[in-house]
Amino acid sequence: MTLKPFLEDMLSMSTGTDGHTLQIHFSRPVTVDDRLALMDAHNYAVTRPTAPVEGLERYGQNWHDEMEPKNEGDYVLFSQAEAIIAVERAMRKTAEQRLAQSQDDLKQVRADNAALTVEIERLQKINAMIMGDDEAAPRYTTKRMKQEVERATQVMRGEASDREAYVRSLETQLAAARKALEEIASFTQTTDLLWWQERARAALETAT
Repeated sequence: MTLKPFLEDMLSMSTGTDGHTLQIHFSRPVTVDDRLALMDAHNYAVTRPTAPVEGLERYGQNWHDEMEPKNEGDYVLFSQAEAIIAVERAMRKTAEQRLAQSQDDLKQVRADNAALTVEIERLQKINAMIMGDDEAAPRYTTKRMKQEVERATQVMRGEASDREAYVRSLETQLAAARKALEEIASFTQTTDLLWWQERARAALETAT
């Protein structure tokens, strides 16, 4: 027999008119199952080792069917029972919150581990590409990378040399053109127009 439905339908508890007995109020009529559940709970409470509760006062019935303080009594004051239940509920709520937080933390750890695994695999592939020594493999080995760097350096040096030669050629052409223009523009030049045309044509041919 379980106490769950019994406790769920319980509205409140109060002290009896004698100031000692405990009255339980339900939201529905009490059934036989409720009574059996209460008896099971009573028997369990009597037979199981009692957990020490500081300041707990226990009561039992005397010969006159009255409640009186009794170390082995089966009853406690409503206020004490209520306090114990409140503490247990608070402990349960705290435990549930910690469990929920632990589950969230576990999900986050699993997600982090999955992301870390992917990153490790990526780094391992990069490491294999860089540290490999198989020149025939279609990957960038250390030796191949060095060779490609040297090849690129040579190309850049060749291009630089070609640019320097081109610049020198332009400078030569520019000097020839400037000299021809100076001669053409000279006021002391007494040659005819045909001479000027030949000098200009020679300067243009040098420029090309």
